[in-house]
Amino acid sequence: MSERRSFVRKVVYLCAIGLLLVPVSWLSAPATRSSVSGQGSSGGKLARLRADYKLSQANLGEIDPASETIKLATLGMRGIAANLLWEKANHYKMTEDWTNFSATLEQITKLQPNFVSVWQYQAWNLSYNVSYEFDDYRDRYYWVMRGIDFLEDGTRYNENDPQLLWDMGWFLGYKIGRADEHVLYRRLFKDDEEYHPADRPREMRDNWLLGKQWFRKAQYAVDNFQKEVEGRTDLIFHSYPALWQMYYAATIESEGVFGEVARRAWATAAEDWQQFGERIIPMYDNTIVQLGRLDYYRQEVERNHQQLNALAPGLADAIQSERRQRLTDAQRRVLAIPIDERSTDQRAIVNQLAAMLQVTPHQLAGRIQQLHPEKAVEAHRLADALQHANVVASNIERSRPDVNYDYWKMRAEFEQTDDALLARELIHKGSEAFAAADPDLARELYEQGLQKWRAILDAYPGIVSHGITGDELMRIIEQYVRILNQNDAPIPADFPLRQFVEYHDDENRIRGLLPPVSESPDTSTDGSSEEASETDSRDGSGGEDSPPTAVRGTPPSP
Repeated sequence: MSERRSFVRKVVYLCAIGLLLVPVSWLSAPATRSSVSGQGSSGGKLARLRADYKLSQANLGEIDPASETIKLATLGMRGIAANLLWEKANHYKMTEDWTNFSATLEQITKLQPNFVSVWQYQAWNLSYNVSYEFDDYRDRYYWVMRGIDFLEDGTRYNENDPQLLWDMGWFLGYKIGRADEHVLYRRLFKDDEEYHPADRPREMRDNWLLGKQWFRKAQYAVDNFQKEVEGRTDLIFHSYPALWQMYYAATIESEGVFGEVARRAWATAAEDWQQFGERIIPMYDNTIVQLGRLDYYRQEVERNHQQLNALAPGLADAIQSERRQRLTDAQRRVLAIPIDERSTDQRAIVNQLAAMLQVTPHQLAGRIQQLHPEKAVEAHRLADALQHANVVASNIERSRPDVNYDYWKMRAEFEQTDDALLARELIHKGSEAFAAADPDLARELYEQGLQKWRAILDAYPGIVSHGITGDELMRIIEQYVRILNQNDAPIPADFPLRQFVEYHDDENRIRGLLPPVSESPDTSTDGSSEEASETDSRDGSGGEDSPPTAVRGTPPSP
């Protein structure tokens, strides 16, 4: 009897499985295309959902027959197989078996081609961790490029994923252009026939320019496919194409490329930065900013403010006067205390009173409505426009420092000037002369270059307080001092960047070597007053040639 029950149970199970196959096959039927022999179909429910939400491999990227075959061969246990391969990859990495390590990574990507983190993690592993294990820079470069190739394969399987596209731009730019071996890496990169297609011009074989192109692709994916990038704000994300162009321009100058080539590179950087400033960027609070339109919105604030006040001249002052009259004696006494003598509690009270006395645009519009009903619609319209312009201008002012907007805008502008181009060239040639054991020529070239830097600082005083250019210029000055030491010469009394050094040299490495500023001599003692006066003019204490005091640390205006 028990054998009969067992047999019946097996038959029931088989029938149930057969019945379940019917809805499963209906749900999972693949889509087919129309052909000469018949009309195609949209497939089952799952196929239609994949088509509607663009989740099929054809929508995400290239279809790899080997990858699809491996997925089927795992019989639904792809996750388990991937975990086992991850363990093998870690083992091969620990044992430095790089051949099997690379092969295992290839297998993982065949199993999980659309798992973006796989591509990110392993590309970073190859370019940053594995490459570090080698001593020869050529071997390190090989593994850096293996990571980049690996990541680029990921972009083919995930064509519109902005994260992978952005990572490609970062790896090409930063790993090749900012590594300790960046000079050698850039040279190898330009000569890398395996990576570059045959029709790519040599001048385009630049890691910064190619990285910029990948950033542009990432922007396109975000703009056209409603994709999001995790881990960084939209503001930071969209700034990188222009920044990579800036780094390209600065890098070719450090390599000895000047003149019109460098000027065009900086001009393109300025155009890219302007384009970035015009981009409408959504913020976390559902507002938007356009970093380059701060002046426009400030003008809008002023224009709407004037028009609103013109509807009822003097009314805002009258409202504020009414509120002042309602202040208590204790509140008046707090307001009368000088700012630098107020306690913490008193400053808090003053802030509260200031908010109370302030007449907002809508409060003014409400009073205008009471006094002049015929002007109510216009008053509220202007109040809304004024408040909107105020909010946008405030958002722009807060957002600009996040990307050093003002500095990079100014940097791209002044680097195109004749003074900047010549200053860079003179300093570069001076460094070459010093390396060739010609300190006299090096000193002459450096002093000419520093005079050009003096002119740049006079024209663009805002760059003095910024650390990027400040640190770079301090390194140039330190090299100049080393050149003087080779000539057994002190820093000259007419050193043109005295005030710059006084502002930036926190560790007193150079400032302590500066000659003292001589005082104006008594003209009644002898006939040397004219000569002494000329010396005073040269050493920075006065005269037409002395640097303006405004150069000392004047921060750039927002």
